[in-house]
Amino acid sequence: MNQITRGKARVGKLVAMSVNTATINLAGGHADQTLTPEQLMTNIIFLTGAADAGFNVIFNVAYPNTYVIINGSGQIATLKNAAGATTTVADGAIAQVQNDGSGMIALTGQTGTQVTLTGVQTLTNKTLTAPVINSGTGTFTGKVVGDSTTYAADGVIALTDKLAILNGTAATAKMTLADGIEGQIIAIKASNVTNACEITPANLGDGTKIALATQFASVILQFDGTDWQIIGVTGTVTVT
Repeated sequence: MNQITRGKARVGKLVAMSVNTATINLAGGHADQTLTPEQLMTNIIFLTGAADAGFNVIFNVAYPNTYVIINGSGQIATLKNAAGATTTVADGAIAQVQNDGSGMIALTGQTGTQVTLTGVQTLTNKTLTAPVINSGTGTFTGKVVGDSTTYAADGVIALTDKLAILNGTAATAKMTLADGIEGQIIAIKASNVTNACEITPANLGDGTKIALATQFASVILQFDGTDWQIIGVTGTVTVT
């Protein structure tokens, strides 16, 4: 059974704005859920009832509003209206969405699940845990943070590194580097060259192998979609 609740949050002598909620019970099915005018005027919508397949929640363009969707139905919910774009909320996720009269817009990433971001997204003060960035074109603005890893033996430089430090104190640090994604940049520096510090990328635009021959020598590489290109060096760097 679907329910509507209304209430106010009271803190001390201050009364917050009214928060209305609706509960939509799928009752083990997956029929389209067309929201009533009363449901459309709520702020928080709970999806429950152990749905047996993914289902649609249909909003009316005549009722633009912002909602928090809490999906506990066991299935993916697709939010749509008659005007255009749709968005989905995974089972177990909480999402903030907007019915703006032209489509359903995801205003925030979802909590409790993996989220796929498409189109233009503005992320302000958000933490991405183990993000997977597909190949393609795009622009990041602001601070881009990656790993800094020290390697003291032969091995593979992780593509998650922004800075790789090669330490040849006790053994050679002869590293390989797989292809990255277009636009990716990585800096590689030698902290000690008692033993050889070398990088052999899978594809290098200027040769095959890079040797960092002096202490604190470094190279900056950028992947152009096909090859790693050298865009900066310090110290003695040899390319063969």
